[in-house]
Amino acid sequence: MEKVRLHSVDFATRSPPCPICLEDFEEPGVGVDQLLPRLPCSHYFHLHRIIPWLEKNNLCPVSRYPMPTD
Repeated sequence: MEKVRLHSVDFATRSPPCPICLEDFEEPGVGVDQLLPRLPCSHYFHLHRIIPWLEKNNLCPVSRYPMPTD
């Protein structure tokens, strides 16, 4: 799973909230240097939300794109 810096993808102006928790990606006190995981289908999530999801499912919660398994 690739990780991208928040400021490098300009979430503050053009991205919807995290599809799992519906909270904004830029969290107060964290700043724009946080890393966000990007799935192969190009969807972004909070790391602490997507990891539990992927432990139970091997599909993207938005597109149902199958995730590679090891």
